Amino acid sequence: MNSRDKELDPLAKKMENAFQIHFDKLEKKIFRNIDNAHKAYRVMKKEVDEDIFVLYFPPEAAELEQFNILLVPIIWEIYRRGWDMASGTLKDPVDWKGETNPTLLAVAEEQKNLITGMGQEVYKELKEKINQSFVLGWTVKQTKDEIAKVFGLGGTRARRIARTETMRGLNAASFAMYGESMQVAGFEWSAVMDGKTRTAHQIMNGERIFKGEIFSNGLQYPLDPLGPADEVVNCRCVALPLTEKDMGLDSN
Repeated sequence: MNSRDKELDPLAKKMENAFQIHFDKLEKKIFRNIDNAHKAYRVMKKEVDEDIFVLYFPPEAAELEQFNILLVPIIWEIYRRGWDMASGTLKDPVDWKGETNPTLLAVAEEQKNLITGMGQEVYKELKEKINQSFVLGWTVKQTKDEIAKVFGLGGTRARRIARTETMRGLNAASFAMYGESMQVAGFEWSAVMDGKTRTAHQIMNGERIFKGEIFSNGLQYPLDPLGPADEVVNCRCVALPLTEKDMGLDSN
C-alpha cells in the first residue's frame, strides 16, 4: 500500500461515515413522520390520500443544507492532507494556501454540488417509493421496508462516492499545490496497472503534459471534477509532478 492509499482509506471512511450518519437520521425522521401522520389520520377518521405524503418528509432543502454542513469540513481536511502530502515531495515545500487557491475553491464548489446531487437522488427515490405505496396500497410496514431498501442502496452509493470524492480531493489539492510551485513544469499520468483500471487509463500511463495543458482524455488531472463520470468514477490514477529537466527544458 503506497502513501496515497494509506491516506485515502481513513479519509474515505470518514466521509462514508458522515453519509451514513446523515441517512440514518433521515430514515428515523421519515419513519417517525410516517407513524405520526397515520396516527393523525386515524384521529381525524380520515382515509389515507396523497396529502399524507407531505407529512412523511422533512423539508428537503433543510436536510441537504445539514448534509453539506456535515461534509464540507471533511472535504477541506482532505484538501489539506493532499496539499501537505504533495508539498512534502518537493525540495522546497509550499505552505498551505488552500483557502485562497482558485483551483481548490472551484473544486470545493463542484464537489459540494456533486455530493448534494447524491442527496437529491436519494430523495427522488424515496418519493417514488412513497408514490408506489399509495398506488399499490402498501401497509405502513411495507412502506417502511421499501424505504429501508432505498437507504440500503444509499449506503452502497455512499461508499463509492466517498472513495471517488476523497481521491478527487487529494488529487485536486496536489494539483493546486503544484500549480503554486515554480519547481513543477509539467505532469505525468500515472495509472495503477492492474485489472481494475480502465483500459483507457492504462493506455495513458506515462503520458506527459506541460503545466496549463490538458491530458488526451480532456482532463487537467485524474478525477478532474469537470470530467465525465466514465473518466472519473472509482479512478485511482494520479498526476506526478515533473521538473523542467524531466520535461527536457533544462539544458544543464
